[in-house]
Amino acid sequence: MLQRLDDAAAQRALHPRELGVRGVLQLYYRDKVLVQHFGTRFADSVADEQQRRIVNAYKRLRLHMASGQKPLRIVYCRRSSETVLAWQSSAFELYAAIAPEISVKNMIRMVNAVLEWIKKEEDHLFVVNAPSY
Repeated sequence: MLQRLDDAAAQRALHPRELGVRGVLQLYYRDKVLVQHFGTRFADSVADEQQRRIVNAYKRLRLHMASGQKPLRIVYCRRSSETVLAWQSSAFELYAAIAPEISVKNMIRMVNAVLEWIKKEEDHLFVVNAPSY
């Protein structure tokens, strides 16, 4: 996953503010149906060490969601420097780092707004209707 984030950053990756939602420090989204993904770069305020912590938190939350007899769909970890959320459904996986002052209720609203934005921008973010030869 870290390599995917690095690859996304090397391209013309979106800045979190381009999502139209304040408080997002970084976001990674994987569409399971299209088998494609995209991620934003980290917000300018996020230092290198914090970037590593966020990516490691994504990995831990992903493992935590898959462990156990009944996989979790949403899990988050709140720290003093960020809140990290992992959300998995049959159609997507979403990992987001959110500013720590955002409440859980507002964080869910933000993520829902981001999911709406992704749906609206799907044609620009993913290869949706690729011709077959």
